[in-house]
Amino acid sequence: MKDSGKRTLFKTLTDKLLEIGLSSFILYLLRLPIEYVIGLPIGIEILQIGVYILNERIWAKSTWETSHEMHLCEKNKCKVPTCLCPYHKKMLEEGKNK
Repeated sequence: MKDSGKRTLFKTLTDKLLEIGLSSFILYLLRLPIEYVIGLPIGIEILQIGVYILNERIWAKSTWETSHEMHLCEKNKCKVPTCLCPYHKKMLEEGKNK
């Protein structure tokens, strides 16, 4: 099952807030200036949020190595004709066009 864009965004933001808190805490324990304790983790995480969301959206569109009906589909190996893997979807579309 693919995540919606809204779910991906919410998961990303909650993950990043936890990471910012942990990074700030570690920098605080290292007795770095407060500007670094606050600014450095936030700056890094903002950059990583964009990269993470982009990566999640790219993978959400991919069907490579995805599980359909509890099995992995491969051309000429999938034995579940009701599966909507790319191989069976193409077969169904070709069958309708005949």
